[in-house]
Amino acid sequence: MSDQNHVMPKHRFVYLLSRARHALMRRLDEEALAACGITSVQLGALFALEKNDGCQLSELATTLGLDGSAVTGLARRLEQAGVVTRQRCESDRRSWRLYLSARGREVLQLGHQSMREVNERITEGLSEAELDIAAGFLKNIIRTFQT
Repeated sequence: MSDQNHVMPKHRFVYLLSRARHALMRRLDEEALAACGITSVQLGALFALEKNDGCQLSELATTLGLDGSAVTGLARRLEQAGVVTRQRCESDRRSWRLYLSARGREVLQLGHQSMREVNERITEGLSEAELDIAAGFLKNIIRTFQT
């Protein structure tokens, strides 16, 4: 192959998105741990439960884009942290439902404040038009590659 086939594009979006995602996830974990004592993935699960408290683990897995074994471990860690309770599903005794605990609701409020502050930092100095373009770009990526 000639070097002409390997010309780098002006904007290396895959690379930039990968770096941005890595930096953002690292910061989100730092913020979530500092503010809430849980990871950003665990906080994301609490956000999902806030909208669908008492959902089955399979529903949570779908919402978070995780497989069954990953969400089972996540649920165990959330229960150990005291932010959820797990109860057998009445209609299917093989399944579990997750419910926010009182502590989970407290952590959720801390998480909302922490994530608001991160969002403010991310968008600082950008105009509404720039934010609209960025949001449209990211939504297009999601639509294009969502499975």
